[in-house]
Amino acid sequence: MNVTTKFYLAIRFGFWLAIINFSREIIRHLSIYLNSEKFVYANYVIWSVWVCLALIWFTFTNMWRFSSYGRVCSGDYLDVQKPKAKDYTEYLIVEGEFLYAVLIAIYTIFGIALVMVCVTAIVLAKKVPAD
Repeated sequence: MNVTTKFYLAIRFGFWLAIINFSREIIRHLSIYLNSEKFVYANYVIWSVWVCLALIWFTFTNMWRFSSYGRVCSGDYLDVQKPKAKDYTEYLIVEGEFLYAVLIAIYTIFGIALVMVCVTAIVLAKKVPAD
């Protein structure tokens, strides 16, 4: 499979993950509104499947975008002094930058979550119990 196919597959798969998550949210709100156990169960099943698919997507997108071929096709090694983008029509610059931005955003969210967990743990550990 070539890099173009991998990048387009990653982008399309990410789009369908967003659609699945949006549908899951609709089902979750229906379960609250209708107070239905069936919708709650469906929400948990869809969420579990979504998490598994999202981990697979995240892993493959990292491998494809940050591989040597993915970096070359994304234009990471191009001369930035040339202002004409039309000279680089054979590269996947827009797709590579998009996948790079999405992956960096996910890593940033993971980092912020990790810092917040550590801060919360430190604050709760130093809390003095009331007598």
